[in-house]
Amino acid sequence: MRIHPSNWYKIRFQVFARDGFRCRYCGQSAPNVILEIDHVVPVAEGGSNEPANLLTSCFACNRGKGTSWLDINEELKGGTTM
Repeated sequence: MRIHPSNWYKIRFQVFARDGFRCRYCGQSAPNVILEIDHVVPVAEGGSNEPANLLTSCFACNRGKGTSWLDINEELKGGTTM
């Protein structure tokens, strides 16, 4: 399901803020890296655009992960689990 751009920007900011503006994979933050939103479960695999399925990722980690799924039981940088 497509999200209207104005809603996407709001969700995106909320996810960045929730994650402390840090990559949940490596822990780096802007301006050292470009931050993006990553889907834990890809939309193509049935994942949603709900904040619970989104996390902050740097460009390099997001590209390195590719289409593989994150183990949601694995602890991420920042001391939180999903």
